[in-house]
Amino acid sequence: MQQYKTIIFDLDGTLYDSHGLKKKIIFGSLRNLSLLRQERAARRAIMGKFYPHGEMEVYNTLFDLIAEKTGRRRIEVSDWFWGKYMPLQASILKRHFKPVPGLEAALEELRSRGCKLAVLSDYGFAKEKMEALGIDPAKFDAVWSSPELGGLKPCPEVFRKACELLGSAPEETLMVGDRPDTDGGAKKVGMAFLSAEEFFASN
Repeated sequence: MQQYKTIIFDLDGTLYDSHGLKKKIIFGSLRNLSLLRQERAARRAIMGKFYPHGEMEVYNTLFDLIAEKTGRRRIEVSDWFWGKYMPLQASILKRHFKPVPGLEAALEELRSRGCKLAVLSDYGFAKEKMEALGIDPAKFDAVWSSPELGGLKPCPEVFRKACELLGSAPEETLMVGDRPDTDGGAKKVGMAFLSAEEFFASN
């Protein structure tokens, strides 16, 4: 595999096999299924869009869309998202999921080559979810949820900003993820993209 100065990983479905996660989330959200359904719909509606005011604008837009469809107030949606939905995901990961085999060894090998490493997830609670999986966030130079950088993948500005913050040119940077439709958006700014399956098979 070509040598890259920087490698950015997606989290869900990349640093761990997320098969079965959706069902467990649904089962754990039976009292809030309408919020869960509308969260997914709202997320799809803002995918790829850039929000110049950053994280607060992204989440306010997301929560307003959910509130409109469910008849809830934005504050109620926010409380559910941060107080129940995100902690639920972390709890499920801690009980039922593990990092992909060989992850720690692969990270150590990349470090020995002088690679910068980062995580870029569309969901919040990235560090908490990593810790729930037993992955030390300190092993990475940066851990972001994409709203912190102005939008949800495949928003080009998100990838461009990530490279800028890491001091890496896009052509020196590899994005590793499980979804070509979102993580693969990195190619729009000149980054390379490799599926998680291909990447871990070659390392």
